[in-house]
Amino acid sequence: MNTNRPTLTPEEESLISGIYEKYHSNIYHYVYSYIKDEYVASDITADTFALACEKLDQFKDHPNQAGWLYLTAQNKIKEFYRRLKNMELITNDDSDPIFHRYHNSAYHKKELELTLRASLTPEEYKRFQRYFIWGYTISEMADMEGITNFNMSMRLSRLRKKLKVLLRP
Repeated sequence: MNTNRPTLTPEEESLISGIYEKYHSNIYHYVYSYIKDEYVASDITADTFALACEKLDQFKDHPNQAGWLYLTAQNKIKEFYRRLKNMELITNDDSDPIFHRYHNSAYHKKELELTLRASLTPEEYKRFQRYFIWGYTISEMADMEGITNFNMSMRLSRLRKKLKVLLRP
């Protein structure tokens, strides 16, 4: 959430509370109808309302607040499925069965994400996301970190080895 935003006024708190009470259940069921995983659906629903709070200046004056929430939830669902698809780039390697246990459901993919967050350093997790999830090239990542392509390739190679050890059954 944007930490630069000032504290909510009582009127804004009341608005958000009322919108949450009115639409939370409907947005959750909408998300769940696509995701079919209660935990992930709850996360996406929470993210939807968090974004409404973050963009409150735009949201409170929007002529169709319910439509804004549904569209935001729909975009979050699409983002989730894009991440899942990108996650399959590392988990769908037939030559390496280590990741196969994470193929079954969104819940297992979320389990993988939580395991990685807990086990990798923040720098390693950021590299993991950039390369495997978001599809950055080695060159782009090397430029971001101010290192050579060779050094970035070596760091990603070490990261792959660490992932294989970490995720062995």
